[in-house]
Amino acid sequence: MNPPRALFLALLLLFSAAPASAQALGDAITVSGSGWGHGVGMSQYGARALAESGHTAQDILDVYYEGTTVQSLGSFPLLNEHQWALTDPDPLWVGLAQNRASLKFHVHGPPGSTVGLCKANDGEGQCPTQLAQPGEAWELRALGGGGCQFLRNGSAVGNPGSCRAAIEWQPQPGVSVHLDDIGREYARGTIRIRPVGANFHVSLEIGIEDYVKGIGEVPSSWPTEALRAQAIAARTYGVRQMLRWGPEEQFDASRRQQCWCQVYSTVADQNYIGFGKETELQGDRWVVAVDSTAGQVITHPAAEMSTIIIAYYSSSSGGHTDSNVAGL
Repeated sequence: MNPPRALFLALLLLFSAAPASAQALGDAITVSGSGWGHGVGMSQYGARALAESGHTAQDILDVYYEGTTVQSLGSFPLLNEHQWALTDPDPLWVGLAQNRASLKFHVHGPPGSTVGLCKANDGEGQCPTQLAQPGEAWELRALGGGGCQFLRNGSAVGNPGSCRAAIEWQPQPGVSVHLDDIGREYARGTIRIRPVGANFHVSLEIGIEDYVKGIGEVPSSWPTEALRAQAIAARTYGVRQMLRWGPEEQFDASRRQQCWCQVYSTVADQNYIGFGKETELQGDRWVVAVDSTAGQVITHPAAEMSTIIIAYYSSSSGGHTDSNVAGL
């Protein structure tokens, strides 16, 4: 969009009137920046260029994570202290939305599909206490004081209860839940709601591989080896954050207050877009890249957390990335 003519003329007069002394800026100008992302680690566009030049995912990771090794999650004896991470089928909690007073959602799926809804302390017995179906508009609404109510098409359904609630649909192929206010669709995992003050947090409890399939960090049309490198980096970052915060039942008070999660779904951690990644144009190529690297993470002998590194990355780096040794 072009600036208004008056603004353009004002800027022209401002710069043409600048004194000559103001134009003497010295011998050098230093500009610092990192592009989109963490600012260290792998350059995503660099990975793409390397892949286009015939390099493998391993080559790419060797360039950007010097001194590291790619290993399988099942090969870590030090993970014994985090046994829950290996035995829990859905160990990762992804923060989808925080401090919400309302969560509107609807179900996608063939006729007859159902999604179970549940909340604690509503006196309605064993979960699920309500069933959501395609064509219905649902909402979970905070009532204040940690209480919540499900509504269907604007009318309350069932008793009010705690904001400790869930939306479950597994295993039902072809069924997904669309969170209207967030604008994203989820077909894997279980949506968990947890109270915070008068409102609630929304998280997704999910397995590691299913989580990586929903990472929307690079286009699915990119070269296969770049996709594979991204999948390994994304998995590594997710696992490291999972181990950092521990299992959900052991979250400390500050983490429960912040998001009730181990990793945010935004670029504060990684851009997790859910089922939309799998269904985008050529999304099947991303799923193949994830499946072909299943369980693979980046390790370094100097790293904490059972040698798993913090696999930072950025969209571009200008040909230089800083060392992350201190953050291993």
